[in-house]
Amino acid sequence: MICKVIGIIVVLGIGAGLVFCWMFSAATYEDISDGKQRLGCTAAKLTKALVEGQDSPSFIGMTPMTDRFSGLSSVLDDDSTFVAEFNGIIDNTQEIDRAFEFAKETLSLLQEMMANSDNALPDGHTCLICTDLSDQLDSVISTMDDSLASALSNARAEAKSALDGDKREDLRKLLTDSTAPVTDLNELLVDALDPLVDGDTWDEMVNAVDQGRMSMYALPGLGIVATLFGCLGCFAFLLREKRPINYDGQSYEQTQALPHRCSCCSWCCGFLVAALCFFVGGLLQILGVPLGVACLTLDDFSGSVIETTKSALELDLDGDELTMMKDIVDQCLNPPDYTVEANFADILKITSDGTSQTMRALIENDLKVAIDTPFDELQAKIDEEGATTELAEDAGVKALRNFVYDFGGNISGLIMTDESSMATLIVAAGETAPSSGWVGYFTTLRCADYAFEDEILPGNDGFLATLTQLDTTSDCASTPTNTCDAEADCWASTTVMETKEQLVFRCDKFADSLGGECDVWASDANGVAIDYSACMGTDNTYTRMEDTCTIAQFEEYLAKFDERIDVAFKTLDNITNAIRTTINDDLRALLDDQVLDEVTDILDGLSCNFLGEYYKNIIWGACYEGVGGISYLGFLYVIMGAIMCLLTIVTYALWRRSIDNYNWEQDNWGAGSGAGTGYYDTNDTN
Repeated sequence: MICKVIGIIVVLGIGAGLVFCWMFSAATYEDISDGKQRLGCTAAKLTKALVEGQDSPSFIGMTPMTDRFSGLSSVLDDDSTFVAEFNGIIDNTQEIDRAFEFAKETLSLLQEMMANSDNALPDGHTCLICTDLSDQLDSVISTMDDSLASALSNARAEAKSALDGDKREDLRKLLTDSTAPVTDLNELLVDALDPLVDGDTWDEMVNAVDQGRMSMYALPGLGIVATLFGCLGCFAFLLREKRPINYDGQSYEQTQALPHRCSCCSWCCGFLVAALCFFVGGLLQILGVPLGVACLTLDDFSGSVIETTKSALELDLDGDELTMMKDIVDQCLNPPDYTVEANFADILKITSDGTSQTMRALIENDLKVAIDTPFDELQAKIDEEGATTELAEDAGVKALRNFVYDFGGNISGLIMTDESSMATLIVAAGETAPSSGWVGYFTTLRCADYAFEDEILPGNDGFLATLTQLDTTSDCASTPTNTCDAEADCWASTTVMETKEQLVFRCDKFADSLGGECDVWASDANGVAIDYSACMGTDNTYTRMEDTCTIAQFEEYLAKFDERIDVAFKTLDNITNAIRTTINDDLRALLDDQVLDEVTDILDGLSCNFLGEYYKNIIWGACYEGVGGISYLGFLYVIMGAIMCLLTIVTYALWRRSIDNYNWEQDNWGAGSGAGTGYYDTNDTN
């Protein structure tokens, strides 16, 4: 009885194990089906995202990118609305360049005159303030170059340069070239995904999974049938191994045929199912090994793998193409850190003029940075606290005007005899040095003394008063009238005075197209020049007209620069305030709306992190659910095979015992046995 009960428990356990295996295999098939579905859906979504784009994670899509680059190229056409508006603003703001050059040319003219040797170092003399005035002019010019007016002019010039006719054509070509590597990448990825989204291929994959599902029901179903026969045989063996019969008025127990017949069906069927399970399970296990290796390779896929296996994979990649493919894999497809942002614009390279650069670098350097930088500097200048926005009120400009006002009209008192150069002139005239030395010979060009920087610069009145004879004349009150024939110093003194009288200075002017003088500083009641561009050339500069002048004319010439500088800077300030909004707001808004924002949006829309998400899903569906499910299913079939082997052993033992008992009784008690009673009518060897 104990053996019978144990046998029943074992068979029931086998049945339970088989049911569990069936349940696990059903779940595994669901995983495989889910993996198939995940693989197909992910491939379809990825293909759609590559071609059309997606919102989250954001990707512009290859087709929209190409269309938008094409649209941006059309915006740059010579006859486009954008170009017309752009040229209109550029033309309407050109006065800032003219006004800026007008102010700079005013300063340059004065600086040139101060540096001219006829003025800075006239014969035998030196100008005491020319260097100081030149330094102040340098400082004011530097202030101009760092002013709001300069920033406006620079922003306008950079925008004009970045979008002139030739540059626009280069940009259109650049935009066209930029789409080439993206299009090539799109074709490569779409071709790789095409088998997964092809209708026929998908149908074949679905049919294969469905057929596999049928096999899942077939083998476990046969195993359960075999188990049911085994259970029936065991229960019959336990409960009704023999049944009572009455033969010739006597009671007997006859062994039943049901136990050995059911157990025979069970172990025969179990043997067949075990063989099939081992075969299918082994086949799936063998199939799972190379697929698992392939999955591990895909899971650890990197740029270095491409480089080492490109020959085996028959990839014709080298140079930039190989670098781009490696970067796409390492940064987009299977990066070590998925949180790091990656963008096709920073990976795909374009060769232009023999130089290879990334798409972003090439587009931003040629367009975005070229336009953005001067406008950013302009805005920074506007926002800067203490920035020079009113040049006419700048402290440096006022200091320059005060300097010119104070000393320009008194330049005759600031041009002093130079010892070495005057001595050279006296010796060249065949004369000797004065007997009393050179003391007293160093005077200015005016008669009276002049106070400069807490120093009294001697005039010619004192010098002439020491002379008794002089063979020349002078406007000064103390001019001697005797002929120079008695004093040894008379000839040297005469040379000094003649040199002073004969000095000629430069008072250059601006000239018109006919070579006549052009006065550009005439102004209105507000001090703004009326027509400063009348004789300005196409390059916004003025033609110089050389003109000589006396010391008196030179003083008058310099004194005018106080007002001229004021007019020049008030004019520049007036133009600056009039067009600052047009350049900083209108022109920048036009460039941002039509070009820069579009370029930025396109480049930012080429973020490639989404590839990693899709790649993980593809790997998960194909490998962890698909290949993993196949391998696990093979393992379950092997387990079922082992369970069926155990069932075969148990039911074979049951069959062996019950059939032997049955046949023994038949041999000993059946009809014709000789010793039997004859209640067995026939043999049963099944």
